[in-house]
Amino acid sequence: EACLNGFNGSIYVYGQTGAGKTYTMQGPISTSSVVAMTSDDRRGLMCRVIDMTFGDIARRRVESERIGDGASYLCRCSYLEIYRESVTDLLDPSQNNLQIREDIKRGVYVDHLTEQTVWSATDAFHVLRKGLHARHIAATQMNDHSSRSHAVFTLTIESKETRDGVTSTRTARLHLVDLAGSERQDAMAPAGSADTRVKEAGAINK
Repeated sequence: EACLNGFNGSIYVYGQTGAGKTYTMQGPISTSSVVAMTSDDRRGLMCRVIDMTFGDIARRRVESERIGDGASYLCRCSYLEIYRESVTDLLDPSQNNLQIREDIKRGVYVDHLTEQTVWSATDAFHVLRKGLHARHIAATQMNDHSSRSHAVFTLTIESKETRDGVTSTRTARLHLVDLAGSERQDAMAPAGSADTRVKEAGAINK
């Protein structure tokens, strides 16, 4: 609700590998279909927040029509991951090693990051599902499907309304952040996988 009123917001999950961070954010792997994202009782926080946001937008549109203030809403989604200190666009994985920049008007942003316009919760679920399937995961001592990257799903909400002939525009961003967890590495693990996990853990802990 605060984001629809023009305030930025962030929700983070963090902790040790296997603590349930990604499960909390996206739910079990079996709920990664768009249908499950819409209705499964086990769906994660990301799906619930998206559903709630678009439900609130629908209610506000009805109220806007009643009072005649001409309110409109435009939503865009982006999804990135930070893997071993490299930023990748999960909606276009070929775009990797993206640069983080800062601008007086835009603030901090990721250059060339895909932002996809969505008109409904279902549209947003399709974007979310596409990004989830592009994330880096691997088996660790604590978790067979451990997220090995930090991931940030951002919902940008732009609202406009006209009162007394004056049009005002508000833009807010809601960031849903799944931080990768780390764990002690097993010196007896196979050399190849151990080297990769050690490098991942080093990047995660920075």
